[in-house]
Amino acid sequence: DTSTVISGSYDRTVRVWACNSGDCISVLEGHSGWVRAVALDSLTVVSGSYDNMVRIWNRNSGECVKVLEGHFDWVRAVVIDNSTVVSGSSDRTVRIWDRN
Repeated sequence: DTSTVISGSYDRTVRVWACNSGDCISVLEGHSGWVRAVALDSLTVVSGSYDNMVRIWNRNSGECVKVLEGHFDWVRAVVIDNSTVVSGSSDRTVRIWDRN
């Protein structure tokens, strides 16, 4: 989908943007640290943060549907791959999560 871009921010939010207008479509709130990593597919937004958490969001409603806990340091990378989410952290681990 090239009509939408997402960004993570120092203000602890994830923002969903419309590419054609530049308008902010939604603001996803829930992290307690800087959002360092984001990923997007047709149904889901995934974010990783300095709060050591990975959050899975419903792209349409903006609701946080799952919080993935297990990292012991900042989450620096997230990827969505079919039914899994992969996260990488400063704790020197890569974790594979079932996103359902």
